[in-house]
Amino acid sequence: MHAAQPLLAVGAPLLVTQLAVVLIGAAVVGYICHRIGLIPIVGYLVVGVVTGPNALGLVEDPDLVEQAGEIGVIFLLFAIGLELSGDQLRRMGSLLLGGGTLQVGLTVVAIMVIGLFFDVPIKVGVYTGCLVALSSTAVVLKLLSERGETNSPTGQVAVAFLIFQDVAVVMMVLVVPMLGDGGGSVGEIVEATLKSLVLIVGVLLATNYVVPPLLGAVSRNTNNEEFLLAVLAIAMGIGYLVTLMGLSASLGAFIAGLVVSSGPHRERATQYVEPFQILFSAVFFASIGMLLDPEFFFEEIDRIIVFAAVMVLVKVLTTGVAARLLRRPWPIVASSALLLAQLGEFSFVLEKAGREVGLTPFDREDGAQIFIAASVLLLGLTPGLFKAGQIAKVRLEKRFPTPGSMDVEDAVVVLTSNGRAPELIVAIEEAHPGTPVMVADASAISESSSRPAAARPLVKLLVIDSVAAAEADLVIDRARQADPPIPVIVRAPTSLDVDHLRDVDGVEIFIDEVASANRFRDAVLGALEPADGHGSH
Repeated sequence: MHAAQPLLAVGAPLLVTQLAVVLIGAAVVGYICHRIGLIPIVGYLVVGVVTGPNALGLVEDPDLVEQAGEIGVIFLLFAIGLELSGDQLRRMGSLLLGGGTLQVGLTVVAIMVIGLFFDVPIKVGVYTGCLVALSSTAVVLKLLSERGETNSPTGQVAVAFLIFQDVAVVMMVLVVPMLGDGGGSVGEIVEATLKSLVLIVGVLLATNYVVPPLLGAVSRNTNNEEFLLAVLAIAMGIGYLVTLMGLSASLGAFIAGLVVSSGPHRERATQYVEPFQILFSAVFFASIGMLLDPEFFFEEIDRIIVFAAVMVLVKVLTTGVAARLLRRPWPIVASSALLLAQLGEFSFVLEKAGREVGLTPFDREDGAQIFIAASVLLLGLTPGLFKAGQIAKVRLEKRFPTPGSMDVEDAVVVLTSNGRAPELIVAIEEAHPGTPVMVADASAISESSSRPAAARPLVKLLVIDSVAAAEADLVIDRARQADPPIPVIVRAPTSLDVDHLRDVDGVEIFIDEVASANRFRDAVLGALEPADGHGSH
């Protein structure tokens, strides 16, 4: 006789039932988190804990979910590569390279030194330091975009450090296996790293001659469906290509993102990939939650809290020192340091890589569980840390005023579907230096919301970039009802999104189907010219 199947697995493949459990749970709990003011990622972690083998056991084979979650890591790194345009890197300059290097390096050294006091081998200390050095790109960017803070002084420090960390994790993935059992000497690690760098540069240069022309041909001769498939094929295809060379698929996806970002189809590719990134990121965070043993968490809560507190202290100090050495004002130092005090999603990727070669955080048998529990706890506490940073910023500004920190007069508000508009921001800053730019995420707008401050006469221009009509209408109404009315420039995905706005005075419309990104950018800059040219606003 055959053994009876579990109830949830009857009539469907195991992968389907387990993904159904995770996605249904993520949708329900994510909605609840949004309603009570928590970031959805916290809900995804809770779903993983509750449905995993250490709790209800609705997901019997976490490895299947973890494999699906790894696709989320691939799309996340692809999206990060897409964001790294030359203009953005140039604008961040020393903050990204100098500040990021200091923050990561100081954190690794600090954790290694702490480990030496507890007889932790240097290699394990370096490994643990790499885990702690990383912050959560997904959580921090979500918080910043929801509050329109992405381009604020605090947001600039956080984004620069996060981008550096996300690039650094590429090298950490290569180095960590060499730190484990049977790992090579320092010289061998350096040699292998240099070989990998040469290989990465080779793949980057080779694909740069193929991918942009390929996307151009697809864009000219096919419809949206084929373009979407082409973008996904590039992300996954280059990811697979580099695995044949002994590197990780996520590294390949990052290279693919860099290549696509150098061409004219960057913004369109970002819009197409984002839904897949959200989907698989939810699965990824749920798979992290499944690693947590609730029984262990409650039994060892004292040690977990102590470990988490030490991690926060180290991260705040190292991030603060790095920001201060880059001459950031004290209020910005405090707010950015607290915002980046959690551990990141790529820390779990590194933890798994270390586990496979016999490494555990701080060389403890239960080090992995303590690390996972503390990380999940800190991810959940990140909104509170962000709020604490804002309070500290306000108090410090009274003692150490930040030049221009309270001056938002004549600001340009950019409303987007993801809280990011790097190329437009760069263009405005280069053409009109000193003009404040406030970026807000359309998904954060509601009837009760006061963001963005588009209805205030202090705002010079409202820009709506590829946002669904239902999310933008409220803000456009506020802008037109202001005294005096605020000019509005809209770029919409299709004409259907803006048909009802065509007769509204003071609203200029561009359609993605017929208008290029350059025409849209020129219209935004042109709208700022008359006021600037006359020396008044």
